[in-house]
Amino acid sequence: MIDSNSTMINLNSYSPEAESHFNDIINAAIQAGKTVCYTHSMIDMKPTPMIGSWAILLQKGDGTQEYSGAMSKSRQPRPAIHGFIKCFEYAEDQANLLILTSIVLIPTMMENGQLEKWDKYGWMQYGGAPVKDSDLWMRLLALTKEFKPQVLYSPNWYETPQILRVKELSLSRRSGPVDSVDEF
Repeated sequence: MIDSNSTMINLNSYSPEAESHFNDIINAAIQAGKTVCYTHSMIDMKPTPMIGSWAILLQKGDGTQEYSGAMSKSRQPRPAIHGFIKCFEYAEDQANLLILTSIVLIPTMMENGQLEKWDKYGWMQYGGAPVKDSDLWMRLLALTKEFKPQVLYSPNWYETPQILRVKELSLSRRSGPVDSVDEF
């Protein structure tokens, strides 16, 4: 069962038990009527400037929606933050959202209140340097002020059909048009 008081569920190691728990969390969320958002992002290091791609797959009940995009002049975590934002923008019910990610930075920043701290200090880091990607962090903060999503973090993606599909979408966008979104 998902603890409704916790925003981040961390499955940081692989085992058959962890995979079973991973699947139980997703199935419980779907049975509870939540929208599950699978995310994936990557950077193509070969072109200059680098191209970042992101993809999400929203699952609610038996239905799915897929979205992907590419960003020019990108580096991590920019495409990953963009994917989180798209989960919120495309989910019909943000109050009942479970986001799956293999990147721990974003849920950690949300969990420890870092976005609120940066906002309080004018999007400046300790020492006076501007926060990188502040445009996206600001959008994410605005979207999560009212509703904090539950986030399932696992660096070891399990090979579910949804995870394989979201990886495929992200990979396919590496050479696609940048600064655009595809809906499937």
